[in-house]
Amino acid sequence: MDDILIELSDNDLEQLARMYERHCKELPYLYSFLQICVKSKKIDMPDFVKVWSPNNCWKIDGTFIASVPNHGHDIILHSFDSSGKNLIEGLSKTKKFKYLRDPARSFTLFYAVDPEFYPKILQLLNEQKHKILSNDASDVWVLNKENATKIQEDNEKVYVKNIQLEDLSVVNNHWPFKYPESEQKLMDLSKLTKGLGVYLKSNNQLISWVVCSRLGQMGALQTLGEYRFKGYAALAVKNMAKTLAEAGFDCCGSVDRGNVASERLLSKLGFKKLRAYHYIAVQNEY
Repeated sequence: MDDILIELSDNDLEQLARMYERHCKELPYLYSFLQICVKSKKIDMPDFVKVWSPNNCWKIDGTFIASVPNHGHDIILHSFDSSGKNLIEGLSKTKKFKYLRDPARSFTLFYAVDPEFYPKILQLLNEQKHKILSNDASDVWVLNKENATKIQEDNEKVYVKNIQLEDLSVVNNHWPFKYPESEQKLMDLSKLTKGLGVYLKSNNQLISWVVCSRLGQMGALQTLGEYRFKGYAALAVKNMAKTLAEAGFDCCGSVDRGNVASERLLSKLGFKKLRAYHYIAVQNEY
């Protein structure tokens, strides 16, 4: 029996990305995510992501459900139909998501769920008797590309460059949310996105960094303990914003509710709070 979710062809995926480009100011992270999906097909990473639409309704209402399955399963979804009718129907009827036990990570993560659909998705998961391991709200902060390209920054003690593959283990080891295959996930993303590191000029040590998330936007931002409060995190963010702007994207990042320090940092750099979204972790138990 055919599944309700129909995979988009490469051409369809490019058309969907163009649809979301028209909404890039209110949904910058979904525009960048779909551009990553398109890029993955062009550089021969066919298994990085699968993008489906319930009964191909994307042509009408932009509804898509994407699966990033390897090294920890992520699900990213959206619709321009605020009722979420096709979105919820697709999730409720599909047989593609089985929440099987996975040595890579103990949960499937619904990533960046819009507040319009969050209550219905949470209700559906509870009705299907899935175990919810976590359910967190974050605020999206954005710096438009026009402002980001104006950034000029230099520092006599450090320099900024793309994070090297050999440094990804450092990034992963200091990430508080790491899991068994998170380093492999970072390596996959490094083929599709940029990660920037702040390095000491004296010995080329990596001391601060920001990497891109699955959405192609700012993800993990960290600074080694002894180098905190010296402006290096801000330097990393400024350079990431400029890098994304040069690629045609507004820069955004998510901040957990109550993380006042990150809010102050982004606000000081000119970021504005845009909207909220949710992360829902579902246990892989079957």
